[in-house]
Amino acid sequence: MLSGVQMADICGGGQNSFAGILLALLARGKTGKGQFVDISMLDGAVSLLGQHAGNFFGNAIEPQRGRMNLNGGYACFNVYRAGDGKYLVLAALEEKFWAEYCRAIGKEALIDEQYADLMRQTEIAAELQTIFDRKPCDEWIEYFKQFDTCVTAVNEFKDAFCDPQVLHRKMIQSLTYQSPDGEKTIKQLGIPIKLSDTPGSLRTGPPRLGQHTDEILAGLGYSAKDIELLHQKGVC
Repeated sequence: MLSGVQMADICGGGQNSFAGILLALLARGKTGKGQFVDISMLDGAVSLLGQHAGNFFGNAIEPQRGRMNLNGGYACFNVYRAGDGKYLVLAALEEKFWAEYCRAIGKEALIDEQYADLMRQTEIAAELQTIFDRKPCDEWIEYFKQFDTCVTAVNEFKDAFCDPQVLHRKMIQSLTYQSPDGEKTIKQLGIPIKLSDTPGSLRTGPPRLGQHTDEILAGLGYSAKDIELLHQKGVC
């Protein structure tokens, strides 16, 4: 398993922590010196604002919900309800994918209106919604498989955790461990970083409260007698 960075951090905002540690290790390899890596969750969040920050710094434009290119402002990059009440994502921001999508639904006339003004975008989105209403989600997914465009389902957990690609990538794993009540098996999220020579693995199940207390205290230099005394006093 990776040390120094929790897997949850790597998958979330803490990817900056992981990148910072790697950069420091690379620098140490060249200079022979270690260094303090200062990582802030706030800094990480601010660093993700690149696109909108550019618009603000250059044109004083504040991002507005439903009016920007990636938050619903464009009909080509939006969420639509299927006929069965489930939802699909259309992410055809590139011109070739939008053109293919329009041909797939028989709306070639919309190809040249991909980046029309906001009022027209609202009209196009409404038109696309009436089309998506015609079929359930699964039928749309099956239909779009024959086209080179970007349409997929908005999965609930029960669907996402059964997705063939998620399973193929071993992102859902079963872990068997010994509990006070006997052997148990639980499902866990897999490891997103796949290393060919030193792959990570799930090794232990969830510990009982205080299960490793004695082991940790011994590692810190406490003697067996000291640990027993702490137990007697109810410290641990």
